[in-house]
Amino acid sequence: MIPFADKLNQVNLGFHTAFLTGVESIKGGIDLVWEFKTSQVSMPGTLETVMGFLNEMPLFREWVGERRAMPLSVGMHSIKVKPYEWTVKVDRDDIKFDKCGLLAPAMGAYGVAQARLPSDLINDFQNNGHTLKCFDGQNFYDASHPRGFSGKGGTYQNRFTTKDLTPDNLWAQYEYMTQLVDSNGKRLGIRPNILEYGPGLGQKARVALSAEFIAQAQKNVAGTENVGAAGVSNTALGLVQPQYNPDLTTGVWYLHDTRLMKPFLYMIETAPSGLVTRTNLDDPHVWQHKEFLWGGEAYVGATCTMPMLSQRNEV
Repeated sequence: MIPFADKLNQVNLGFHTAFLTGVESIKGGIDLVWEFKTSQVSMPGTLETVMGFLNEMPLFREWVGERRAMPLSVGMHSIKVKPYEWTVKVDRDDIKFDKCGLLAPAMGAYGVAQARLPSDLINDFQNNGHTLKCFDGQNFYDASHPRGFSGKGGTYQNRFTTKDLTPDNLWAQYEYMTQLVDSNGKRLGIRPNILEYGPGLGQKARVALSAEFIAQAQKNVAGTENVGAAGVSNTALGLVQPQYNPDLTTGVWYLHDTRLMKPFLYMIETAPSGLVTRTNLDDPHVWQHKEFLWGGEAYVGATCTMPMLSQRNEV
């Protein structure tokens, strides 16, 4: 007869092995598509931090007469970490009577959940970015972002509806981002380098970025009906790098500029703990409830940076 302590050790070892296998199983996989668009900041001991963004690009002018003092206008945006946890319990009798054989593989799923935590938080923010505020007071994806806080620079948008993923639309949206200016009329230097798309758009993304020629309808002299088709050069060929993300909203595609600053931010106060156990036979919970606990926890948060770095297009 195997002593109970040995059975408990075997279960504990099996749980740890399965958990670590789950963590490693998706490293570098498609489910971790988030790092290319996200900056990570580790701030131990910080519950909330405030970030400042310049309202407009610094600009020299010819010095004629007296100096012209301009107010230093900075937009503020805060990020607050939240606690996250997962916990499972196993009855002592399930270990005593060898009923844990099927539980170890399930523990691997919690390893996957830990590895996916940053991806899940960033994807959730991105999918709901049209309802979440950014530093200028507008939703991150919005149709009327101010060019500066003075109200004199007009507005720009980074959310578009009824915008199918076609070579023409991709090129037009790319050019729109490159022409963005601040309230002084100075170009911001945006250069989208990533096309990120969700389910349902794979074939369209492939055509938009990979097809050397695309079909263009030819109309009759009156321009009233199509009478043929001709192949024309695809001007969007190889324009940006495609990135498929299965966790995005179906039928939505994004352009990002990730070359210097990333459009999203993942803040870590306490990184995911890994597998934490309460399996000591003298533990008050084990003694009182006749069960053992395994779990994990983290203090993290996700938010956005500059709205001009990302554009949302809804088909």
